[in-house]
Amino acid sequence: MRFRLKLLVDVQKTQERILPINYQYELSSWIYRTINSSDSDFAQWLHNTGYVNENRKFKLFTFSNLKPEKYKVSGDRLLIESENTELTISFYLPETVEHFITGLFMNQSFRLGDKQSSVGFTIQQIEKLPGVEFAGTMNFHTISPMIISKNTDPGQKYAKYLSPEETGYSDLLANNLVNKFVALAEKGHLYSNKRAEMDNVPINLSIVGSPRQKLIKIKADNASETFLKGFLFSFKLTAPVELIRIGYYGGFGEKNSLGFGCCEVVQT
Repeated sequence: MRFRLKLLVDVQKTQERILPINYQYELSSWIYRTINSSDSDFAQWLHNTGYVNENRKFKLFTFSNLKPEKYKVSGDRLLIESENTELTISFYLPETVEHFITGLFMNQSFRLGDKQSSVGFTIQQIEKLPGVEFAGTMNFHTISPMIISKNTDPGQKYAKYLSPEETGYSDLLANNLVNKFVALAEKGHLYSNKRAEMDNVPINLSIVGSPRQKLIKIKADNASETFLKGFLFSFKLTAPVELIRIGYYGGFGEKNSLGFGCCEVVQT
């Protein structure tokens, strides 16, 4: 299920509308705290376990970048020039928890930022977005950067982040979707009798236009600070409908619960 949150910027002065452009980790933390305030057991499971396939854990939720009506970027700061902004949150969860999620976020207030600047927000409205009619080939556009990485040589500390135009990107994206599918199957969720169907299925990714790189700082200004590299782009994906549905609601690629890989359908 997918929701659009309409946010009011809780400020009156221009200097109070300045947000660090690296807000994804703080926004993810707020989502966890909000869930925890109502259902700590579910929040703990979502944070610590999620859906597991071997040593991989998938939270199967994601969210978009903030979408202010009007803004400017200056260095590492985002100046919000309007009173209203939007946020899309997407969960791969059964429809039976729709009312739980809706009630959870309605009228919530929160603040994002760092020691230098921060912005307060209040949720004015939460709207469940219409369901999508999925097909074997669909067009998408990222509304938060998508991350795909591969392991490097044993002597290298960090994984290599790939551009959508690099060799192997499509295969790694396909493998990520299949791993999520298998994790759901292992959990007995929806696809328990279909696991074998994902072996050697044709999955094809076609890039539309030129991808735009985004370097995002996570856990800024502390010992755990790290950088993640994602890309914003449009693409056509041919894959089994079940995999496309998982990607749409749970996120495409990696680090979805940190606000990566949230995509919207492009009508053709």
